[in-house]
Amino acid sequence: MFKNAKPIWLNAPLKENTYALFKSEFAYAGGDARLLIAADSHYAVYLNGTYIYSSQFADDEGRRVYDVIDLSENVKTEINELLIGGYCTLTDSSVYKAGKPYVIFEIFENGRSILHSSQNTLSILNPLYKSGNAPLITGQMGYTFHMDATREETEFAPSAETGDDYIFIPRPIKNCVMEERKHSRLVSQGVFRDAYEKDEPIGQRIQKAFLSYREISEITDESGVFLKGKNDGVYLVYDLGEEETGLMDIEIEVSEESEILVGWGEHLDDMRVRAYVGTRNFISVLKAKKGKNHFFHPYRRLGLRYMQLHIYAQKAYVAYAGVRPVHYPVPEGADLVLKDALHQMIYDTCKRTLLLCMHEHYEDCPWREQALYAMDSRNQMLAGYYVFGEYDFAKASLETLARTLRPDNLLELCAPARVAVNIPTFSMMYVVAVWEYLLHSGDKEFVLRMLPVCETIVENAVARIRENGLAPRYGGTDKWNFYEWSDHLDGHDSFFKTTNEDRYDAPMNAFLALSVSRLSMIYDAIGKKSEAERMQKICISLREAIHENFYDEKKGYYYSFMTLDGKLSCLDELTQAICIYAGACPEKNLTKALSRLTDGTMVPVTLAYSIFKYESLLKHAGKYGAWVRNDIEMQWGSMLLRGATTFFETIKAGDDFDRAGSLCHGWSAVPAYLYFAYGAGIQPGEIGFKNVNIQKASGRPGILKAQIRTKDGNLIRFK
Repeated sequence: MFKNAKPIWLNAPLKENTYALFKSEFAYAGGDARLLIAADSHYAVYLNGTYIYSSQFADDEGRRVYDVIDLSENVKTEINELLIGGYCTLTDSSVYKAGKPYVIFEIFENGRSILHSSQNTLSILNPLYKSGNAPLITGQMGYTFHMDATREETEFAPSAETGDDYIFIPRPIKNCVMEERKHSRLVSQGVFRDAYEKDEPIGQRIQKAFLSYREISEITDESGVFLKGKNDGVYLVYDLGEEETGLMDIEIEVSEESEILVGWGEHLDDMRVRAYVGTRNFISVLKAKKGKNHFFHPYRRLGLRYMQLHIYAQKAYVAYAGVRPVHYPVPEGADLVLKDALHQMIYDTCKRTLLLCMHEHYEDCPWREQALYAMDSRNQMLAGYYVFGEYDFAKASLETLARTLRPDNLLELCAPARVAVNIPTFSMMYVVAVWEYLLHSGDKEFVLRMLPVCETIVENAVARIRENGLAPRYGGTDKWNFYEWSDHLDGHDSFFKTTNEDRYDAPMNAFLALSVSRLSMIYDAIGKKSEAERMQKICISLREAIHENFYDEKKGYYYSFMTLDGKLSCLDELTQAICIYAGACPEKNLTKALSRLTDGTMVPVTLAYSIFKYESLLKHAGKYGAWVRNDIEMQWGSMLLRGATTFFETIKAGDDFDRAGSLCHGWSAVPAYLYFAYGAGIQPGEIGFKNVNIQKASGRPGILKAQIRTKDGNLIRFK
């Protein structure tokens, strides 16, 4: 823990989007050298001019998290210069809950404090960056960045101690690992002319530019230097070969001071990187000094496959343009080998999708949001128990979500964050995720700590149930009655609009029944039998009310919506699936209800929510196992045929959401879980995999090897 260190910041008025530098010197005699550090909202560490590490676990003012960085291999047995970069966005987003800017650090040599942050620490506004108001990359991620290598460094001055007395805890998960530069290949080049208006969003500078392709020989001289020609500049497009997450790294030499635009994206559907879409700006501005420049940005991971440069210079030589990949070091040992090559490719791509969507917490996607959602992360956790044998990461994300409980007894939409809109069913899925963590890990101690949050969510949702046994949809301007990204169920009519509790939604009641059921299971597992029985009775009542009010006995459909006077509307596969999955369908109706999931007569379920459809069918694998296998081949196989290296947010890829669809979304790694749980038939029989049920399934894709890693690190192989 910190012994002498104080939280500090610039001795200047606070403003948003501020980059600061803190400089110290220390003598080192030898032995173990460790740096303890934390910041709001990010930090970067440099020792003797060499970059060491950058990060910050996503925390909040009530629970600050520090990192421990081993400096032993980088320190010198003499005077060392420590430079700490601090960045504070100070603006709420989906990945950050605005607090107060600070950094705090302390170096220990063999356990003895030899340097600590205080008002005597020298600091300046970082001259390399433009601080203050800037365009947003997205509303979820926050500000883009402008770097200027031509600015002179000003005099350092003493810092200000913030006066805050935070409670710090050690980082609950491992530090991410930065890798060597990702190979990038120049795939398009030529000259451009600007076509944007001065007052247009910055992303339009790349999006609207006139591009004219040139052979590489046409824009280089004998020394390999790019030439500007009679245009505004030269454009270059680099391909990393696959979806990646990492820190921007550009090494360039220019003939004069010049501006460089950097755009990043996941595809070239617009015959360029999509740098601007729907107010989003996937672009940064660099100002290079004459000669060699190295632009490395440690404060923001990029999610991308392609990078596009627009260079405003007479001559420029690009030594490298791409990223240094940053990945979470998942445990080793879990493994799955399938006989079918297509299914092996699907599994491997699911695995990479999951990996690219986990850093400080689970992320919905690395390109557009990088945010922790309870629904998205539930899929990621469930798959991760099998694919990686990863439990600590799930535990940390569950606790981060739990800390966002709102006055209305729902969790924030994202964590840690303040978000203006809330999706109630995501809070219900949080309870499901806590149960599944207990089931796979056996960690009762942690679940007991999360229990009050689960109880609050469920009890207050149950209190909304009316005399007919159903809870109405949520009302108000901050409640988004979203169920999935499909016609009928996207809740568009309630997004930032005044909504009344004037309708009953089958999906919402099914999600509620699911959360009540899982809370009952948690109670039962921890020995609270009476509470478990009470919740089970509520669940049974909800299931009966769902079936009675929404089911069409003759046709075998569960309708999605019911007005107050009993009129039913909308047929959706998710509604059908979640009602079955939640146990609302009696055994006598199950055959017909399941058949409706495969006959194509309803609005199709999306990739993320297909887990409810597939699991409902696979519980009757003898009849539907082959159908599920074929459907996975069609859906996920089609993405591979379209060049996917990670799986999309929806099957529409980049065309969805008004051209803002993500091509790497963790919630779409559903098949990875299914291969283990149903293909290989591996499911926990008791909490913590103390007893394993090997289920027999037909239509399985030919499992050659299946090996899982339990929470205690044991490897269990199934043949």
